[in-house]
Amino acid sequence: MLAPLVFSSVARAQPRPGDEEAARLFTVAKNAFDAAKYGDAARALDECYRLTKDPKYLWSLGVAAEKAYWAKRNEAELVMAVGAYRAYVKEGPEGNKRATASQALQTLEPLMPKAPAPTPDKPEAPAPPPAARTGIMVSSPTPGARIELDHKLRANAFLVSDVEAGPHHVIVAADGFIAVERDVPVQPGALVGIDVPLSPKPALLEIRGGRGADLFIDGEPKGELPLSHPLSLQPGDRLITIQRSGAHPMVAWKSVERGTSYSMEADLPTTGQRYAAYGTFAAAGVSAIVGGALTGMALHQQSVASDIRAPIGNGGSIQAADLVRADDALRTRDRYAAGAGVAWGVAGAGLTAGLFLFVFDKPAVQAPPAPSEKGKGAAPSQKDDKGVDLSVLPSLGPGLSGVSVVGRF
Repeated sequence: MLAPLVFSSVARAQPRPGDEEAARLFTVAKNAFDAAKYGDAARALDECYRLTKDPKYLWSLGVAAEKAYWAKRNEAELVMAVGAYRAYVKEGPEGNKRATASQALQTLEPLMPKAPAPTPDKPEAPAPPPAARTGIMVSSPTPGARIELDHKLRANAFLVSDVEAGPHHVIVAADGFIAVERDVPVQPGALVGIDVPLSPKPALLEIRGGRGADLFIDGEPKGELPLSHPLSLQPGDRLITIQRSGAHPMVAWKSVERGTSYSMEADLPTTGQRYAAYGTFAAAGVSAIVGGALTGMALHQQSVASDIRAPIGNGGSIQAADLVRADDALRTRDRYAAGAGVAWGVAGAGLTAGLFLFVFDKPAVQAPPAPSEKGKGAAPSQKDDKGVDLSVLPSLGPGLSGVSVVGRF
């Protein structure tokens, strides 16, 4: 609860441009404070102030050093806390924090170690400045992070160590996350801090089947099946949508964890509308065959009648019986022609209806409720969404020809 108060003012006023090292150290100091490593946090904040001479770090330094003192009663941390509070009262802005620092000094200053009184043979001399320590601090906000320094020192989430000047190898790893390795240079007398957040390893999803279908993840197009390689997914609940014209879409939530491989089958049953389109095309084909046959028969009867009447056209004559046969052939021709017209009409209507059914066979996609929303009034499942099913059948009867269209919504 105290950490946001201690670090909030500094977080709103980050170090000046160019003070990148102080900014990194401040992040590490906050992580150390959150982990109750108050002495390490105070050391990092002291280095921030040394780098920038910015009084905004003094308040956080005083609080961290004070908490470290109360935890272990280390006089060095008491001296650091008193020094930070005194400097903040002198240099910090007017406000509640200055008053709080003054109150803290009233408690801490009486606890300061008493310096021996000077004597003629031992006059008071200024205390020598503490020797500069070369060190490195590494933190990571990633859950379960493991930190390794120079393949020797290991710690969880936070590591601090005095080191020799020069490059040092840092490894930060965690289960399910991509490990990070860095070579960190450390100058003599400097304290270097780095905070290393890790990126989660993607989950891998392999989808089998559904050739020619379009794949969507959380509404974003990801290509056409089959995929050349497994799909990388961010951990969490992902909405998988696979759809193809003429088939009921597959829509499902998939909970995936980082660094885990998954596989699924694309089940895309053919729609009733697509079967109706195929049936309509078949009916249109049969009607076209009947129409062609009737057209051929009508032409044949026309040829028979023409052959019988040929002598008349050449100036001759024919018997009455032949004339009756010619008239019968013409009447038969007309019946065949009428039937052919109906058959061709049915074929054209069936072809048009079949194309309509085929082209517009795109069932609506209805996503099931997300795992986090189950029990809050579930939306209808995909199986409840039939879309539009249309059936087209030819209709023939005395004096009537056409098609019947039956729709189900």
